Amino acid sequence: MLKRLIFISFLSLSISNDSISNKIFDYSFKNTNFKNFNFNFQILHSNNKLTNYHITWMPTNNLFLNANFINSNSLDNKVYYNINGSLLITSNVYSGFGVSRLKFDNDYNTVKWVDYFIDSNFNINNLFNINFGLSYLYNEKVSFLKSNISFVKKVYKDINFGIGAEATHSLSFTKFYFTISYSI
Repeated sequence: MLKRLIFISFLSLSISNDSISNKIFDYSFKNTNFKNFNFNFQILHSNNKLTNYHITWMPTNNLFLNANFINSNSLDNKVYYNINGSLLITSNVYSGFGVSRLKFDNDYNTVKWVDYFIDSNFNINNLFNINFGLSYLYNEKVSFLKSNISFVKKVYKDINFGIGAEATHSLSFTKFYFTISYSI
């Protein structure tokens, strides 16, 4: 049974719909700003001209709840929102899943997908944090693996700046982004 699931997953990666894959990849962002905080607000701007707003709440010592929102203000008025839940596995590794929805007003119907991910965070000599992540995204028409890396630097008390990149493994999509975040 496990062999069949792995085979189906890899087969779906090779026969994916490129236009839907591209839209899902463009709009799929996780809040990977890992640190000890109760509440975090992050603004992320990518090279594809999208600005994403992340809100993260940590109600317990090992549970993160994230909400993301994008309004692209383009000709087709796309609206994206996402809810993620993450569990802290060790002090530097967390894993979770998210449910995303992208609404097209003019061209398409709503696209929904699920995202499973695992991320790891390392601090380099108290200078900056490096975050590595791997995600599997899928819906009824497409699925693919995505990896990300980001560098985050604390600049003043609870304010952080960061840069990052995301790429797919089976498709040729890549994006770069810049973040600013405030934690309480």
